[in-house]
Amino acid sequence: MTTSAALPPAIRKAVLWALLVGLAIMAARHAAVGYLANTAPAVALRLDGGDPVVLLTDMEQQLLMSRGADLSPAELRDRGRQILGGAPLSVGGLRLMGIAAAAQGNARDALKLMHLATRVSRRDLGTNAWMIEERVSAGDVAGALDRYDLALSTDQRAPAVLFPVLTAALGEPQIATAFMPWIGRERPWMPSFLEYAIANGEAPAALADLILKRGGLPRAAAYRPLDTLLLRRLEVARQYSTAYRYALSLPGVRPSVMTDPGFTRDTLDSRLAPLTWQLSNPSDTRAQQDDDGRVAVFAQPNANGVAAIRFLFLKPGTYRFHYTVEPVPNLDPVSLSWEMRCAPRHEDLAWRQEVPASDEARKLTSSIAIPARCPVQQMSLVATGRDSQSEGGVRVGPLVLDTVSIAAGMRDRTVELAAAASSR
Repeated sequence: MTTSAALPPAIRKAVLWALLVGLAIMAARHAAVGYLANTAPAVALRLDGGDPVVLLTDMEQQLLMSRGADLSPAELRDRGRQILGGAPLSVGGLRLMGIAAAAQGNARDALKLMHLATRVSRRDLGTNAWMIEERVSAGDVAGALDRYDLALSTDQRAPAVLFPVLTAALGEPQIATAFMPWIGRERPWMPSFLEYAIANGEAPAALADLILKRGGLPRAAAYRPLDTLLLRRLEVARQYSTAYRYALSLPGVRPSVMTDPGFTRDTLDSRLAPLTWQLSNPSDTRAQQDDDGRVAVFAQPNANGVAAIRFLFLKPGTYRFHYTVEPVPNLDPVSLSWEMRCAPRHEDLAWRQEVPASDEARKLTSSIAIPARCPVQQMSLVATGRDSQSEGGVRVGPLVLDTVSIAAGMRDRTVELAAAASSR
């Protein structure tokens, strides 16, 4: 079904500029005619003024330099005819004539010429970029996406040109809605595009919501790293409520992982980082998973640093935190400190507990009071090595958190509170 509606001029302008960039890429990488045709077409033109590839490369570089502003339709048309005179099946010659016709307001002839160029070669990036712009101008979102697919599936240079444009276009609701089914079609370019869009898009929460609405990413191996990449991007953008919902949508993830500070298989699930524990390794202070819900923490002499860190979504209230600390045999003991800071302003310290170094195993309990202004918490375990000659080590865990009381009105507001933190 064709999706038609007037699209914003900014999107059309971006697509048209992508066309010009695409032409420049083609000009820079043409391999059919020697070094000068690619690197100095103006010089090559003086040496061989009738070579069709040199003629095309020269004009495409002029298009890039001027962004089309200083070139008349007549110049483009005449150059296209000159090229076709020497190479009757030149896609570039047909494309130049099509651009000239469009610039003169002759949309019908322009479309005919571009369709003819497509019949000669479906792989021409410049032609496909122009056809994308034509479909966007007509409000045919579905047709434009079909052209994106064709270009991205047939030319390895297309992502550099089209990924930025398509990423920006997804900010338009009608384009995002039309694009959603494409996520599930597992096109060969889709994982790379989503990786680009996650890393470079201005609205990661909107992209996450689009993926959630679609039912998640495909389960193919190429898509697996993208869940973690998106969660990290949402954390950087302080979109905590979206990160919370997205994490819980992943297979096998239970809600308890968001509130359990323990070192369990679920809370060490690397897919969910940074919402789950991230263990630093290697560094002067490092941590590694041990057995029975524990981690082993190591520190070099006089070193101080974060050994483990994660986000929690505990409701404001009062808690009792139980944990066991014991030295690693044959190593110096290490002192620890627990810290809990309020997101998004991580300088807001909500709780801290020092754990001095000791040669004996200890079962400890601390009281934690989370204020109402702190609906999302960043919890870290900091290790400090002794002033000695060798590395120190300590085992931490298991960890248990008991709820003493929840602040009034906060019991069923986890996502709402996370959203409030996101907006700060």
